[in-house]
Amino acid sequence: MALSKAVQCDFSKPWSGNIEFEKTNVLGRGGFGVVYRGTYNGEIIAVKRIILENVDPLNREVMLQTQLDHVNVLKILTVEQSSDFRYIVLELCTGTLEQLCDGTYVGAELPSDAKILLQITKGLRYIHSQKLVHRDIKPENILFSDKTMPVLVKLSDFGLSKQLSTNDTCTMSGFKGSQLWMPAELLMLTDNSLQMSVLFEAKGSPSSDIFATGCVTFYYVTRGIHPFGSGAIEVPKNIRKNKPVNIEQGDPGLNFLLDIAREMIKFNPKERLGLDKVLEKLRSRQRLSYTCKTPEFHVRAKLCNQQPVPDNKVTTCVFHPIDPVLAVGFHDGSVVLIANETDDQLFLNWDRETLSAVHDHLPNAFALINMEWNINGTLLAASTDKGSVILWTYQNKQILFDSVQNGDGVANIFWSPFATHLFVANFRLETRRRARRDSGRKGGLLVWNGAIEEEETVETKLRTTYYIRDVAWISDVEVALACHDGIIRIFTIMNGTSLSASHKQLPHVGEVGVVAWNERAQMLASGSSEGTVKVWKKDGTQISLRYEFNAKASCLSLSWYPCSEANTSCAVMDASKNHLIACGLGSGCITVWKPELESIPTTFPAHNQMVHDVSFSPNGQLLAAIGADDNLHIWSTNSWEEIGIFEMKKEGPNRRKISWDSTSQRLTTASELTKIIVVESIAGVD
Repeated sequence: MALSKAVQCDFSKPWSGNIEFEKTNVLGRGGFGVVYRGTYNGEIIAVKRIILENVDPLNREVMLQTQLDHVNVLKILTVEQSSDFRYIVLELCTGTLEQLCDGTYVGAELPSDAKILLQITKGLRYIHSQKLVHRDIKPENILFSDKTMPVLVKLSDFGLSKQLSTNDTCTMSGFKGSQLWMPAELLMLTDNSLQMSVLFEAKGSPSSDIFATGCVTFYYVTRGIHPFGSGAIEVPKNIRKNKPVNIEQGDPGLNFLLDIAREMIKFNPKERLGLDKVLEKLRSRQRLSYTCKTPEFHVRAKLCNQQPVPDNKVTTCVFHPIDPVLAVGFHDGSVVLIANETDDQLFLNWDRETLSAVHDHLPNAFALINMEWNINGTLLAASTDKGSVILWTYQNKQILFDSVQNGDGVANIFWSPFATHLFVANFRLETRRRARRDSGRKGGLLVWNGAIEEEETVETKLRTTYYIRDVAWISDVEVALACHDGIIRIFTIMNGTSLSASHKQLPHVGEVGVVAWNERAQMLASGSSEGTVKVWKKDGTQISLRYEFNAKASCLSLSWYPCSEANTSCAVMDASKNHLIACGLGSGCITVWKPELESIPTTFPAHNQMVHDVSFSPNGQLLAAIGADDNLHIWSTNSWEEIGIFEMKKEGPNRRKISWDSTSQRLTTASELTKIIVVESIAGVD
């Protein structure tokens, strides 16, 4: 949640004598105080001592830093005050980024450059999510902590930080921060930007932090070369003139990281690479480093321990599309985010955070039955067994929207792959009596659009005389509905949420149970209860049947090989597999087919019972399938050899869906047990 109110810290907490330090044991000095190594209640810490007359009257550093809670932000443990000094007790760190660059760092072994930058970016993104700008990002304020391994990065020194207004800017009075890391739009606010005594009123924004972080990134990767030159006079001068004189410096082998820095220090603030994009690029690099050799997977089980409900069971779980985060929904309506905040490889070591529970918001809503992230992971939607649809925001973890379907059961949520603010959900009437009473209507569709003005309707419901089994987005305004009466219906979404009165109909054989869209090929695949698999080609507004085959068993799931152009791991994608589709069948078999070659589909046995779901990994190297026999099978798409079978124990009759993480190294499926089961492949970890 954003920091809308100041924490009422007791800044006059009297000196207790529990803070001990030697004045000769100096860790660092600044303009307003000295930092010593010491102990607090027996724990080794750092203590910042400030002369009272130098204390910020707004108590900005303490007020803000005590409200921030992130693994990559330095934590204040306590604040005490004597008649002459204020003492701020901080986590002890073993060194700074500046020490690393000048060769004086003597702490524990550090992670790779990419992982260090990943942690810096995550910490700063968290600060910005709390409606703050740091305003003093520099190598001296980026610390290393070896209290846990691997070493953690900590952003520190919030004495200059300030809250943002509603338009993501803050007023700046006087020069704030070091000019070596300050963007041109701030340096050029005075006739002579080097006159530090000149006061001015200016607007600071997250983009100024991004510029500073870009400069620090370049400085770190090159081990001490500033992109704009050297010296307190040359650097600000070149920043103002947009002359990054050292921009081509650096090891060519590190160009990937240097290019990120170059995009962050653009002269125009609007052209600077945003932190979400930085994270995406850094993580895509991790995916590319995931080699094509056959991986070895292991099963990890993490107990939920959801008190006070001892038998609380996992009903749905889904990985975040970008971040190393797993959203887990429970039978009692609660939601937990399990996140890798420390870049720990083992899922068992990930941390957890509880979201606002559904039953706290809607007392009559209980078990979550489906959850899905939107395309960029900023929103999380869930459906319940009582017919409610709930929407959370990822950054502040609060409920944004809810819709109650009056007892209609919502089966699945389908986010648009073309927009971040749009989803549809299919639902069905709960009982036959209700269906008869409601003029034979059996199901329907909910459309939600978060981009519509508040005074307008953001949701529309379409009630139908047929069940909608599955949905696929085939454009930014069109959805294909797989219907139980043997027809695929194509609806257009008008004016944000209204569904077109007329729609296209594509006939099938048997009940249509599943549809899947391939954006690159502009093809829609569909499967039916009679075993017919069809591929339809979209050409403008026209859709026509192009290929079909009989799988000789009901088709229950479909998965297209991921398109290389849309995948951030395109360097490891196999273009020859584009348009490849995998089908999970009621017979327990898997069929792999490339329709454009009109080849004979390849079918191989997998499960003793029906296949619930089949899914390619994001990088296309693996294919996974989960069946009613509770076994998860994984194949290599390079050799089509099976590389593992894992028992995914489960209770209850519900069908299971596979969820991959963005690195293609982990996958999971709901267990309906009191523990979360994740299958992961971690190089070098037993």
